[in-house]
Amino acid sequence: MSTQELSAIGYDNKSPKFNGNNYAWWKNRIQNVIMGIDYECWLVVKNGPNIILKTDVEGNQVPKKDSELVIADYKLLEKNAKAMSILQQAIESRAITKYIAYNHEGKGTPLVYKEGKEMADLAIWMEVEAHQFDQVAYKLAWELVFKSTFGLQTDNAVVEENEAKSVKILDVYEAHLSKFKYLAGDSFTLADLHHLPTMHYVLGTKEKKLFDERPHVSAWSKDILARPSWGKSLALQKQT
Repeated sequence: MSTQELSAIGYDNKSPKFNGNNYAWWKNRIQNVIMGIDYECWLVVKNGPNIILKTDVEGNQVPKKDSELVIADYKLLEKNAKAMSILQQAIESRAITKYIAYNHEGKGTPLVYKEGKEMADLAIWMEVEAHQFDQVAYKLAWELVFKSTFGLQTDNAVVEENEAKSVKILDVYEAHLSKFKYLAGDSFTLADLHHLPTMHYVLGTKEKKLFDERPHVSAWSKDILARPSWGKSLALQKQT
């Protein structure tokens, strides 16, 4: 969700962000923030998402189909989306993965470098992902994937603007990946891992062509998306 959209629902960057530390403090603070923005959103967080049901011919309560939703239903679904957006913006997932990678480096695949040029390259590409790639890719995912889930219309102007930005960013990636297998060198690291969530959604849209047109970007994206750990993550998402 864009800064403008977050501002429209009352969220601001001063709200507490969870980075893996002081959970009890963050939990109390974010509860107060969400209640202040929209108490109904807090009820979604506390009790679970609104599920729109109908009574079928046998008298059972079953979920409505998208075609059966009415305006009142959309308003309830928007509460779900609003609550989720606030929480997503309040959780520093990159800080959490970095904390885990450094403090549990002996378990599983090493994801960080601790010295020399490799450490510097890792830091640079983590910044590129957070402030260049994700800023554009998330807007594409929002317009082309998430909006339809909530019954909202895609803004084609936003799509075209961010597609043009993606072209420039992926050209840089293509040149770099022509020299290295992964972003920070020849080993999979957090710089690659942090691309997975948003990339997964974007590659399910027409924007996949931007990756396919660049052979090194295409090979890299297929490689990291095929990792068993990412497959397990997707399987867990389907269970929730």
